[in-house]
Amino acid sequence: MSDYNRIGINYSDYRKPDKRIAEMIEKEIGNSISAVNIGAGTGLYEPKFLDLIAVEPSEIMINQRSSEAAPVIKASAEKLPFNDLQFDISLALLTVHHWRDLKLGLSEMKRVSNRQLIFTLDPEFPGFWMNQRYFPEIKQIDSRIFPGFHEIEEALGPMERVSVPIPSDCSDGFGSAYWARPEAYLSEDVRLVMSSFNKISKKKLKQGIDLLSKEIADGTWDRMFGHLRNMKKLDLGFYILSN
Repeated sequence: MSDYNRIGINYSDYRKPDKRIAEMIEKEIGNSISAVNIGAGTGLYEPKFLDLIAVEPSEIMINQRSSEAAPVIKASAEKLPFNDLQFDISLALLTVHHWRDLKLGLSEMKRVSNRQLIFTLDPEFPGFWMNQRYFPEIKQIDSRIFPGFHEIEEALGPMERVSVPIPSDCSDGFGSAYWARPEAYLSEDVRLVMSSFNKISKKKLKQGIDLLSKEIADGTWDRMFGHLRNMKKLDLGFYILSN
């Protein structure tokens, strides 16, 4: 589980909801009225049209929620303080890979809601230049911590899968957001709010930063990947799963 009491200090400065991703999530929410957002963080992608309660274990993250955000309860995914089937839908948006007990957390999602929606990364996706060439340790970690879709479906039943391409100017600065803006990964502040960079060794981190910095400066990155700068969006293995 990521320590968001440590890495979440400047979270809201770099993690802002991307409207295109938000629109895809809202489309899959459909006609649901009541909702619980589990592992809600600062409240990214919480639709205003829902009667929503947020659940978040980190005080640091809770304190960065805006005054207009939904009410929040300090609790964990594994022990939700709600009645059975209290909500139309439960949301878990870029969070299931942080849960201490995935099976228990998914069981709780199913217990408290009629429907479940999860925004997550397919751990079988081969990655992209950032975690292939410069920080391969991140890909290794992601493959371990992100649950396979079969694990999710074992707990929740069959799920519809909708691919979510990531915009080149994505405003939500998660680990893959800067696929067309390599210079961003050289910023410590940018990396700080990405949980993956806080899991790799300092040695591997420095090696990757040094190589990326060198290859941006000498043009190697652009010779290999420069075509990405002209693309509007890219499939990076992210999906919305819903039932």
